[in-house]
Amino acid sequence: MAELGTNVSRAGRDEPQDIAALGLRWVRIVAMDEDRLRNDRYVERCHEAGLKVLMVIVRESLDVGGKPNAGTLSYAQAAGRYRERYIENPDPLGNADAWQIGNEPDAKGNSSWTMNQAEYATLLGTFAVEWPGVKLIGAGLVHGHANWLHGLDLSPVHAVAFHPYGQSVPGFTSPYKDPGDATVEKKVEEFGGLSSRVWVTEFGVKATDVLDEPEGRRTKVVSAYLNRMFCYLHQESRIEVAIQYRWRDGSGPGFGLLDADGKRAPWFEAFRHATLGQEI
Repeated sequence: MAELGTNVSRAGRDEPQDIAALGLRWVRIVAMDEDRLRNDRYVERCHEAGLKVLMVIVRESLDVGGKPNAGTLSYAQAAGRYRERYIENPDPLGNADAWQIGNEPDAKGNSSWTMNQAEYATLLGTFAVEWPGVKLIGAGLVHGHANWLHGLDLSPVHAVAFHPYGQSVPGFTSPYKDPGDATVEKKVEEFGGLSSRVWVTEFGVKATDVLDEPEGRRTKVVSAYLNRMFCYLHQESRIEVAIQYRWRDGSGPGFGLLDADGKRAPWFEAFRHATLGQEI
């Protein structure tokens, strides 16, 4: 049975005890070249709450000082800085449990670090050399096409990963406005053919993504879809870890289980039931 988790703010504002109380076991957080998380003992507090920490190297992880336009770290420089902070931290509780290298290289979007396969091979290869023995997770592919990974050396990674946004679940057709013909079951089979371990490092749904429905009905559809997806991922034997996107919204309504003010979103209870293996 897969362990479940959630994506949290890079600012470390999401309370680990609240996340653990929901029965989650992982948090995924963007690595940034700044000491805010370390100063707040955020990784340590996650571990103290019984959570494991997946840190992800994204495009912004190379920004010097965590600031755009302040300079760019080389891959080796970034590996050295993060090794000091979160791999060789004198306090073992301050070290991440796993590292995801890259994010959505197969897509073009604000959150995607777009690369071709050769560029991604260089990124992954550099961190594998710099961090021997560290548990590495492949970049989550947002289009869910496992063939993007064909020809790549996957020996450095513990698991491959994908993001099944918009995909249908067995027994529940995707409510997305343009879902395509993909099913999460098919994608698990494809990625499972590349690795014995598969992670889902993002999945979420927001009301504006689903078919046009009256507002009350739309909320019910979002709740049911989120619930069914995580019930499926939770019980799927080929999925090792499944991580929801995200714990709390930044500004305006989005994917969060909590809104920007920290209030529970309408689909919070549906997700809670999924953590217990209960369909609604």
